[in-house]
Amino acid sequence: GSEMCKETERGEQSFDYSSVQALCEDGRYFFLMLSRQQGNLFDKQGFHTGTADQFRAFLERKTGQTMKKL
Repeated sequence: GSEMCKETERGEQSFDYSSVQALCEDGRYFFLMLSRQQGNLFDKQGFHTGTADQFRAFLERKTGQTMKKL
């Protein structure tokens, strides 16, 4: 699909991959920026299936963007 769902404390959140403005990462987190003020944070240690490297490749493929290192 062209949409991602993420469970949060406030319920389920979904967004279109085409709405991702920027992909960034540091040593611990992936950041999916939807605007200058809104984004999603993913802990690289929090994957139950797959790896952080696989998730990076998946996001780059789905969004057509390259992950930027912070």
